[in-house]
Amino acid sequence: MKFSFLSTRQLVYYPSGCSDLVQHTCDPCEADELGRIRGVAFIKKDYVFVDPTDPTEWAAQIAAGTIIVIPKTNGSFDGGTPKEGPGYGDAESVYLGSAFVLKYKDPNYKSNCAFYNGLKRSRNYKVAYLTETQIHIANKACVVLPKNPVVDALDSKVEWDVEVKWIDKDFACPSNIPVGIFDNCFEA
Repeated sequence: MKFSFLSTRQLVYYPSGCSDLVQHTCDPCEADELGRIRGVAFIKKDYVFVDPTDPTEWAAQIAAGTIIVIPKTNGSFDGGTPKEGPGYGDAESVYLGSAFVLKYKDPNYKSNCAFYNGLKRSRNYKVAYLTETQIHIANKACVVLPKNPVVDALDSKVEWDVEVKWIDKDFACPSNIPVGIFDNCFEA
């Protein structure tokens, strides 16, 4: 909280939380993170990790049915589209949040029809996605829009083509992928 004295009778309050920034880090030796959505998980929206890098915590929540892991995917993430509202004073607009879109393909086609039929009607999960070495866990519940297109080619593969959408004010920050969790299939 910051105060500024304009005179002996006026006190102006400036809330300190509006413009406080964490220090930007510059590391010329930081390794590049490579792309592709390499795996996906759906996590019950009310579950909060103690340590998202802990494979024991993941395994316990998978066993409890709190987390569903889809270990091998390919796809992309749009990085978010900012949503703005009207500004006040000299500000033209204010940031309201971002709309995020994640797209992935699931090669496990035949056995997952009932799963995707249920998931598309649910609003009880948030999504997590993997890049090369990092997992990103969304903070808000998502909408899952699966489809199963079939193209006119004899050598084509039928697979689930899934779009996941959510809105949030914050980005999903990266953490190290929990060891061994996305290497195998888990079934309840």
